[in-house]
Amino acid sequence: MRLLLIIVLLTGNLLVIFPIAAYSQKGVDQLNQQLQNQHFNGVVATTSFLMRISNKTGDIKGFNEFHNYLWYKNNLHFQIEGTGKVYKILTGNKFKRIDSTNFDGYNFGAFNFVYNDTLFSLGGYGYWNYNGSLRFFQEKTGEWNIIPTNITVPIMIHRYAKPYYDVAHHAIYFIYQNPEKIEDLSYHKDDTYYVQCLNLQTKTWWNEPKLMNQSIVQPEHIYFYPIPFHTQYGMIIRYHNDLMLFDMKNNMYLQIQQNKVNEINAKLHVNSNELITYTIQEKLFFYYPQSGLIDSIALLPTDFIQTNIPVFSTKSKIHLLYYNPIALAIVISSVLILSIIGGALYKIKRLNKRVATLMGSHMHNGHKNVPEIYVANPNSFRENLTEVEKSLLDLLIANTTKNDMTSVTQMNQVLGIANKDTKIQNNIRSNAIQLINRKFNAYSGLSDELIEKQRTEFDKRFFEYQIQRKYLTKVKHQK
Repeated sequence: MRLLLIIVLLTGNLLVIFPIAAYSQKGVDQLNQQLQNQHFNGVVATTSFLMRISNKTGDIKGFNEFHNYLWYKNNLHFQIEGTGKVYKILTGNKFKRIDSTNFDGYNFGAFNFVYNDTLFSLGGYGYWNYNGSLRFFQEKTGEWNIIPTNITVPIMIHRYAKPYYDVAHHAIYFIYQNPEKIEDLSYHKDDTYYVQCLNLQTKTWWNEPKLMNQSIVQPEHIYFYPIPFHTQYGMIIRYHNDLMLFDMKNNMYLQIQQNKVNEINAKLHVNSNELITYTIQEKLFFYYPQSGLIDSIALLPTDFIQTNIPVFSTKSKIHLLYYNPIALAIVISSVLILSIIGGALYKIKRLNKRVATLMGSHMHNGHKNVPEIYVANPNSFRENLTEVEKSLLDLLIANTTKNDMTSVTQMNQVLGIANKDTKIQNNIRSNAIQLINRKFNAYSGLSDELIEKQRTEFDKRFFEYQIQRKYLTKVKHQK
């Protein structure tokens, strides 16, 4: 644990902090100076959403303070995550607040960027709502104002979206999903991955989103890991040790030569949890906050392998069918035939559900291993559960019987993950509930969920769980 002795001097709106142990301010000054000397005009990206290379401002009470770093007016700035607060980084352990906003909590996960010497913030989550508002910072007043766009695209880059800022062509691309509707618990989530583009010159989106080629992207690419580089060639996405490049302008997926992948990963693996990356022309830069060192490697066109695989499709299959009556008639006829066959085979399929493969997926540190397929007992729901799943089910049954809801804290204790990272807890807990529900579906032949959730009364951001009443007696007496 780091020990900090902090002396705070407040003069006007200049906040000075002197820590005993912190990141090297000399390194931050060196980073600032190099970007100035190189006439930098791009994206300063972090390899972790939750990081801070500058000292805390103390403006956020009771919460961790994380920073979004921006190159603005030829100087490094940071915007405090979830707020409109903006600070200019000065030399010698100093920073200066340049905004006068009083509101926060409305834009967690917004994409913050600079265009034409103006700060912008796009989208975000707050007050149980995902918004797609495009906001710009008015430096004279220190306030954020909204710019209307032709349509609204809900963006939250920490969870549902990945941005790529094509600086040269004045455009920002997003690979994204439509977020769940917080206020509607019965809402069926849209699992489709879309691609949208915001034209920064006209402040307009494509009229219709494109469909992401899901053969080259997985949910983990969008949810967990930030983009390490916004390059002149396209967006470089990293998942574990895999690196890929999406040329969004030309709609082309390119593989990266393995020797270059290894070279980039070697740089990213050094304190990779807290690392800043940026590009200047064909060079990739790596800034290590703990040491203050700046490293770089060259990325050339010869480092890419052409695949002729598109990143997205301009028209959906449904759209194509709509304009092809013959193909549409064939599809409709096929659906009718399959419906007749499906009805005749319904009873057989229901029986097969009970004796077929029951999905089992073991989690380790929040990441899925190869699924293990097994059949324990087609005549007993309980015997198809692992010991951990049985313990979780027993906890839910006991609480539901007493008309009590089961908290995530109780579930984490039973699952043995109370001391794990919050993200890992969420993954393992969600996976365990999903497996129990699926095994119940396979055993019962029903499509209903055994375990249901509802928002807590004291904070609608959190959930509690219980067994559906109509199935309580059935699973309670299962052996």
